[in-house]
Amino acid sequence: MNSLYWRNKIMRTMYTNNTDPFYVGLSSLKPDTDANKAYEPTGGGYKRVKVGPFTEPENGRVSLSDTVEFGRSTAPWYEHPVRACYWVLFDGDGADAHILSYGELDEPKCIETNTIILIGAQSIVITLSDYQEVAGV
Repeated sequence: MNSLYWRNKIMRTMYTNNTDPFYVGLSSLKPDTDANKAYEPTGGGYKRVKVGPFTEPENGRVSLSDTVEFGRSTAPWYEHPVRACYWVLFDGDGADAHILSYGELDEPKCIETNTIILIGAQSIVITLSDYQEVAGV
């Protein structure tokens, strides 16, 4: 088991005090973290949004302080009836970026032409969970 102090220290180092940029994207399906794959829109003006800062950790948890605002779509981002269902946190905005975390949107979003997607401040929450050792393993 890790102490709460240690979990908060890790989160502060990784998110709060980290000077490397973070980017938020969207995914229509649950990201495949083993393959480092999110199901992001292509075209229509979609691009990941550079974000920060994160809050001070509390109970091994940080949240994104600011609202995330994606640029106005110039065409549908997904073919109907596909919707954006997940936010995804990346360590970059290019094809070589890695998925760091993800979570479900409060409500799946259909993104048609002239749509602006907002994810509210404090809505993206990342938690460093403690692990439990299993006896006999």
